[in-house]
Amino acid sequence: MNKVTKYKDVITRVPVSVNATAGQHLIENASPRMDLSYKLVSNISLNDQSLHRSIFRGTIFRDVKFENIDLSRGDFQAARFERCNFTNCNFTVSDFKACDFGKVTFSNCDLSSTSITDCQFTQVKLVGCSFELAHFMNCDVSKSLFERTKLSKGAHVLNYYSNTIFRHMHLADCTFDKHIFHNCEFDNCDIAVIYLGLILGITAADLQKMRLIYQDKDSTLDEPSSEIMKIIMEEYQNRGMYLSAAIFKLNYGLYSNKYSAFLDIRDVIIGNVRSNLILNKEEIIFLERLLNHYHKLARLPLLVIIDYYRQFNKLLKSIPQAPSNEITSSAIGALIPHLASILHEMLLKLDESLHDDFILGKDVPIYLRVTFKTQPNIDIAPLINQLTQKAGFGNYNKTKSIDSYVGSYVEILRTGTYALSTFCIVLYLLNGMLKQFNGVLKQAITTLDSTSLIVSKYRKVKNQIVNNFALNAPSKIMIPVDNLYDYLSNLDRDHPLFSDEFDIIFFKKMEIETSKEKLGSSKKNRIKTSARIKNRQA
Repeated sequence: MNKVTKYKDVITRVPVSVNATAGQHLIENASPRMDLSYKLVSNISLNDQSLHRSIFRGTIFRDVKFENIDLSRGDFQAARFERCNFTNCNFTVSDFKACDFGKVTFSNCDLSSTSITDCQFTQVKLVGCSFELAHFMNCDVSKSLFERTKLSKGAHVLNYYSNTIFRHMHLADCTFDKHIFHNCEFDNCDIAVIYLGLILGITAADLQKMRLIYQDKDSTLDEPSSEIMKIIMEEYQNRGMYLSAAIFKLNYGLYSNKYSAFLDIRDVIIGNVRSNLILNKEEIIFLERLLNHYHKLARLPLLVIIDYYRQFNKLLKSIPQAPSNEITSSAIGALIPHLASILHEMLLKLDESLHDDFILGKDVPIYLRVTFKTQPNIDIAPLINQLTQKAGFGNYNKTKSIDSYVGSYVEILRTGTYALSTFCIVLYLLNGMLKQFNGVLKQAITTLDSTSLIVSKYRKVKNQIVNNFALNAPSKIMIPVDNLYDYLSNLDRDHPLFSDEFDIIFFKKMEIETSKEKLGSSKKNRIKTSARIKNRQA
């Protein structure tokens, strides 16, 4: 007999002989307050028994069938469940921590008031179960099914769901946020719109199939641009939920590009710290997972991680050491090593790619839609063809202007992968050179007179570089590009050339200064360009 402090009760330890399995003894001696810690329970079927307040720490359940079993107030820390079936079982007020569930079915089981944390669920079915008042947190759920399972008044937070089906579920009945969903399906479900700002991966198409609960009223979402989107954003702004607003906009494509979205999220967190607001640690953990999710999908811009790592290090150093700041400092301090790890992985991958041969593959026709503020005095199609030819491509899709119209000046180009890639590389290289010289010039002008020899020297060198490039181009052109952005989605479906599902990396906006005679001319035409690209087979 041993005393167990946690329950302050007498626990019966089952003596297990060398040649016997714990499963056999469980069948013969099933009773409350058993201790089967670190035992293997396999290939048994047990019905109508009470194992109330039993301990199963590190226990392995393999190929077992339990029906009408009372497992309430059980301690299942680090337990493993493999190919198990539980029917009409009572797990109320049980503790599942760091458990592993694989190919397990729970049918009509009561898991009310349970604590389920840091667990792994793979191919698990929960049908007709109850999670009322349960705490379901920090779990990884994949290839699973939740069907007609009650979540009332529970707290379901910080979980990762992949390839999981939710069927006939009331997700609005509980705290349900800070989750990441990947390739999940929702059939006849509802959700509270207030939680959508801290959920990633529920798409606009998913919302069209769900009932949205807003101020105790049901709504349906007909399309991503519907009125409900504006209502949600206004609600977040009114409540001061700026992080929710930023993540909501990221998830539903309300930013023009992901780079701006991530910077907005960063600015919200930094603004909260500088306003002496205590950070929500769960929100920082959610941000970690959000970044990691995009990193795994190879859709996280490297510049974002570099910026996050620099800015949050600077922020941590600026937080005064005081008891009131301990939570904030701890949250930011925990985020920085995670950022460093992602940055290290991305730089290693970049370094590896630099040693590999660059292969473009097949030259695929692409249609480019470019909108200019005013009509340019150069033709962009001949410029792209000239650059592509000089890059050494023999046979390639020639760039042609096939349509144009005014309001703003809009030009539709038919080009190809080779030509477009060459043009992007040239713009990127020019951008790098010009930014360096502009930076030096800016520093010089702030410290020296603008007419000084040093400033004039830098301007002369800068113009020489640009002119050397311009000599080999159809028109003399200088293109300082503001930023290289991530994937760009074309929301204009009216033009028949555009398909629905193809994104390509390109520049979101650029400024072009042109002159027919020379770059040093005082007459320059500034054009702000916004480009959207869609692919279509010829």
